[in-house]
Amino acid sequence: MKKILTALLCASAVLMSADVLKEWNFKGPKVDGLILPGSKVEYRISPDVKTPEGEPCAEIKVRTPGKVPWELMVSFASDQQISNGMKLRYSFQIRGDRKGKMPVNCLQNQAPWKTIGNSWMEFEFDTEWKTVTREFTANLDYSGSVRGPSLMAGKLPEGTTLYIGAVKLEWLDNVLPLALNSNWTLFRAPDLKNVKLDALTAVPQTLGGVQGCSVSLKENTLMLAKPGESINPKMVAMLFNEFESEKAGVMQAGCSADYWFEFMVNGKTVYDTIVNGNGSTAYLPTDHVFNFPVKKGKNLIAVRVLSGSEGWRFVCGKVPFRAKLKQSRITRIVRGNEWRPVKMDKVSWDRKALMHRRIDQWKRIPGTALDLSQYVKKYDIDKCGWLKSDAAGRLYFESAPNEAVRLRGFNFIPGGWRRGFISMSKPELEEFADQIALSGMNVLRFHFLDAFLVGNGGLPKQGKKRKTVSEVFMAQKAEELPILPQFADRYWYFLKCLRDRGVYVMLDIFTTTGMFTEAVKNEDSSYGRFQIFFNERYRNHWKAGFNYLLKTPNPYTGKALIDDPQLIAITCYNEQEHLLNIGGNKLSMFTPDWRKFRNPANPASVPEFSRKLIQSAGPEGDAAREYLRKKLHEMNAFYLGVVKESGFRGFVTNWDMFMRNLEGDARADFNAVSMHTYHAHPNKVKLYPPTFKQRLAFGTWLRDTMLTIDQGSSIVENNYIGRAAATRVFGKPFFMTEYSHCGYNRFAHEAAPMWAAYASLQDWQMLAPHSNTVKLYYAPFQPYDFDSGSNLSAVMNSLFCAFGWQRGDIRSAKHAVSFHVPEKTVRGPEYTGAIGSGYNALYMLTRIGSDYRNAKNPIADLNIEPKSFVGAKSMGMYIVLSEERAQNAEILREQVAGLRKAGILTPANRTDAEKGIFESETGEICADVRKNTLTIDAPKFQSAVLKESKPVRLSDLTVESVSTPCTIAAISLENEKSIADSKHLLVVVGTVFAAENAVFSTENFGAELDVGDMQQVMRAGQFRFSLKNGAKGLPSVYALNMSGSRECKIPVTLKNGRVEFALDTGKLEYGTPYFEVVYP
Repeated sequence: MKKILTALLCASAVLMSADVLKEWNFKGPKVDGLILPGSKVEYRISPDVKTPEGEPCAEIKVRTPGKVPWELMVSFASDQQISNGMKLRYSFQIRGDRKGKMPVNCLQNQAPWKTIGNSWMEFEFDTEWKTVTREFTANLDYSGSVRGPSLMAGKLPEGTTLYIGAVKLEWLDNVLPLALNSNWTLFRAPDLKNVKLDALTAVPQTLGGVQGCSVSLKENTLMLAKPGESINPKMVAMLFNEFESEKAGVMQAGCSADYWFEFMVNGKTVYDTIVNGNGSTAYLPTDHVFNFPVKKGKNLIAVRVLSGSEGWRFVCGKVPFRAKLKQSRITRIVRGNEWRPVKMDKVSWDRKALMHRRIDQWKRIPGTALDLSQYVKKYDIDKCGWLKSDAAGRLYFESAPNEAVRLRGFNFIPGGWRRGFISMSKPELEEFADQIALSGMNVLRFHFLDAFLVGNGGLPKQGKKRKTVSEVFMAQKAEELPILPQFADRYWYFLKCLRDRGVYVMLDIFTTTGMFTEAVKNEDSSYGRFQIFFNERYRNHWKAGFNYLLKTPNPYTGKALIDDPQLIAITCYNEQEHLLNIGGNKLSMFTPDWRKFRNPANPASVPEFSRKLIQSAGPEGDAAREYLRKKLHEMNAFYLGVVKESGFRGFVTNWDMFMRNLEGDARADFNAVSMHTYHAHPNKVKLYPPTFKQRLAFGTWLRDTMLTIDQGSSIVENNYIGRAAATRVFGKPFFMTEYSHCGYNRFAHEAAPMWAAYASLQDWQMLAPHSNTVKLYYAPFQPYDFDSGSNLSAVMNSLFCAFGWQRGDIRSAKHAVSFHVPEKTVRGPEYTGAIGSGYNALYMLTRIGSDYRNAKNPIADLNIEPKSFVGAKSMGMYIVLSEERAQNAEILREQVAGLRKAGILTPANRTDAEKGIFESETGEICADVRKNTLTIDAPKFQSAVLKESKPVRLSDLTVESVSTPCTIAAISLENEKSIADSKHLLVVVGTVFAAENAVFSTENFGAELDVGDMQQVMRAGQFRFSLKNGAKGLPSVYALNMSGSRECKIPVTLKNGRVEFALDTGKLEYGTPYFEVVYP
């Protein structure tokens, strides 16, 4: 239907489009929005009557009639945004056990209970099924709950039985082809204080003191910032477009902006992103698709565009027609053909008790296809000995110096109240460790351990219990720490459980601002990340924590971790550079000490220590940078001095969040590099629209707030993996100790092949996503779960990395490129700059890293000195790089040419930076950053990331068509055999998961307005693909549950030596990405 509509639009035809605003069915025991007068009717899903299509229907029997029709109303309610003049239609199927007549209408579901437009009608029914339909026009503007349709059965006789099925509320309008004028009029930075935009009926000559100029959009885009221009957030531009329409109706357009826009038509706002911003950094017309009314004759569009912090552009153009575009895009996720429930325990969330729930049906079953322990190496900690690194930075055990080691696990937070660890029994700790082993993991990074051990885990403290560091005791020795025995015992026993299963650990000494105290509130005067630079009490407290964690004998192993090779590394203070956030206010805390450093005789004459000062040229800026570097190296010397004195033989890291030259220079003092990176990190903002009625089933503390999530693809040049890759130093191990691709990004499925591919190509040493990827206890899935076990896309990501990276299915690059940042750069204003995508996008081609000490890194085949840097911007808990796209695109083209000249890329390599195609030097990985697609073609691991239905042909896997963005992969389950030779395969068809009844601002997620329930669902679709395999005969194919158990057989066919899948996951009882293929 969509293709037909699009074709007709192109032929300039006028269409009547029907957009389903809400649809009700009776396939489950609970029908969302069905309102009944409980005491007056009997209700059930009919056990023996079906609709003409064979679908379940409601059976409603009148027990107590009324005097007037509306005393007994059968209503179907939903949240809607109604506009005056909006054309609507309701419809439903109905039959009775007798003939009858009654009225029906659509009305507000709250006072004053107004009937909407001419929706009232009276209809007749009898014992045969009929469909009742009413088209009407709204006569009011209203946002809220609507009863539509509402059947008034009050005057039906007692005992009357009604059967109801297929209820819909739809929006109707005449759809016209988009016919805007190719010329726009631009007013850049007008003063709109006294301008009434809604009163304009034509394009003005001047606006707010600014003369208009004629502009046109190039490839749907107008860059509002001038090349090299420094802009401030929320600078204003106004754009006008005057056009003619032959008929009255509705047009559909796609828009985007960096970073806010308001779209007005004939004086009325029809769409805006003013509250929450664009939501995506792709800046494509498909970011925001909406309909707008037009009148016959002249129409005027006015668009207000506000700049972002680092960019300013407007995007507008035609998009593939969306027949199901909502007037209100607010979407509740419910099971149906589009979303299939994941098989799991039937558990529910109690928002009053706030008790996590076990989901045992997600536990991996030993020996099944999803038991990952059978595909990766297992280690005996005592026999392997201490972990070391070679000259290239690769890990090995002292007992096996020629065998490279890769560590895969997760960032483990023991104290979170939703994770259940704080109350686990010892048998459960054993069970938990078993699940980690069955996931094929061999390392955990302990995070927030300080808070957990002193009792700050669990539910947040309230009232007088919420104290600052200055209000509580700060231990100066390990034996003074307020460690809670019950938590310590659980921690030590769990370490023993991990050790028994060959699982190594890495520890943060400090994670929280409260450190090893009972404090949970922050204040600048006691901010630990700063005080430890100067205050001996804080340094003694850090040493106390270090000594407790490393020198306390584990009562269950008899060993202290400092003497146990189970402990491979420590981070001194997690993300300590939050203190150095250039956009924050913490830098000023250095001012007194800085002034004494700069001018001891007259400190008052020295300016405040600030962002502007650090980034300035001249003597004062030079001195500020010299001062800060001195302080950072003094801080490092303290940490490393304590470590050296202790005799600890493992790896030490710090400064693990920001990717600037500032941290790169500071990290050079350590013997390993750890880094954190995020895509689509959620952000909490005020609820919009504010009238939306939240269920708040997860917790009342979320009232009037929502979480925004970037909905752009991660397969782009300026990418979170590439940014992190550039911080690696050849010759040192590289530990990725935090990363996540938010599960409520609509392309979460692409994270799995991205990490498997590029962690392999880069030959990194540790992958530990954030956080708790293996769990026994769960809460409803929400954006702040990051890569936890509640995010089933993250579980899929971990599985892909087990095969592609840990097992070694995807090859590492043989060559290496090191970016040398010289001393002159670190001393200059680029100290706070970062290596941008013009350089770091080479991560898609070969191994990359940076070096702040050696002009020629001995491991690198090519050493490059970057000629420019980009800004690094803190987003609170994650980092983005702000860059001028054209400049970095030119740099990237030059760098690709350099790789070809150096022989790193062969003449046959398909890389074309101009077209956005990047093929790895190994030939196994190819990314198209324009189409946001990716392929991996290795003998044992093949995968394709698709955004639209276009054929992809790999060596053994061929994808013919897909109905929704997805990742499709084939993996050999026989360690020594390729896909072509293996008789046991895993096929993965990944889309996206969600909590049922979660509510989002758009059909593509956008912002989460309301957290959903415990039950998870998976987006379904139709997928046609095939596999080439040398085995003879038709294989058995099974849909697997999350545990690895076989749920049902999947029919496949064999044709010309290929196994063909015609998979419609909407027809499966349970949603799953995993399919096991077993040849006879």
